[in-house]
Formats: sequence, structure tokens, C-alpha cells
Amino acid sequence: VSTQSTGEIYQWDVKSRRCTRIFDDDGALQTTTLTISPDQKLFASGSSSGVVNVYEFDQLIKADQPRPVKTYMNLTTPISYSKFNPDSQIMAFSSNSGMNSFRLAHTVTQTVFSNWPTAKTKLGIVSSMDFSSNGQYLAIGSREGPVSLFQLNHYLS
Repeated sequence: VSTQSTGEIYQWDVKSRRCTRIFDDDGALQTTTLTISPDQKLFASGSSSGVVNVYEFDQLIKADQPRPVKTYMNLTTPISYSKFNPDSQIMAFSSNSGMNSFRLAHTVTQTVFSNWPTAKTKLGIVSSMDFSSNGQYLAIGSREGPVSLFQLNHYLS
């Protein structure tokens, strides 16, 4: 899959090197990020308005005009980064257009964690993020320089 600034998403057949389908990213004026979950069941697109759409991956193949199973409207600045954790239960998304513009969503319940980040969590302007291979840690890089490492208690052994 790929996108361009019009809010359209292109589905490609890698073997034939041809675009097999084009569909509109629901409600997006400009798609800024595309992310596929590690289990390949979910597909997320971020937009210039701060909206993140989550689609079921099999619907991208089957439906003429796929509709998101969930739309997150928790940020108001362009989505710069999105990432699923290793078991695809958590999706992180952020914007590098504002201070502390970062959210975590639980994909199973389709809710955003309202208790994190808190007003006291100083992330700065997020410039990168990634989960550890076992999902126990989340690293968030800041344009100001420091990388913060957070332990995700749910994934502790």
C-alpha cells in the first residue's frame, strides 16, 4: 500500500508491479502515515488533521470502498508517526507539530488510554517511537534530544 497527498490509498501487486486498486482514506484530506500491524490484521492511516483511521486488513482486499473499524480523533495536528506493538494490541500515534502530541490506543477495545500520557509526562516534540520486541517497553524520541523509555506494566513477565 502507498499514498499520496490527496487522501487516496493505493493497493499494489508487488509481483506484477501494478496498482490493483485505489480507494479514498475515509474523511482524510491528506494521508500522512500508513502502518500495518505485525499480525497483518489491522491497517492504520494518519491524516493531516490529526485523525487516525484503523481498517481491518482483509476489508482492504474485499470491499470496494473500505470503511474504518475505528477512527481516533485525539490529536489535532498532522499525524507524523504510528506504530503497532509486537502483538498488535496497542497502537501508538503522534504528531511532531506540537508538544506532547502522543497517544496510545488499545486496538482490542478500540479505546485510547486516557491515563497516559499525563500532564506531567514531558515528551517534548516527538520525533520517533518504537516498542521493544517483547512489547514490555516503549521508547519515545524527542526533537529536543532525549529518548524516554517507558515500561508497559501489562506486558511484564
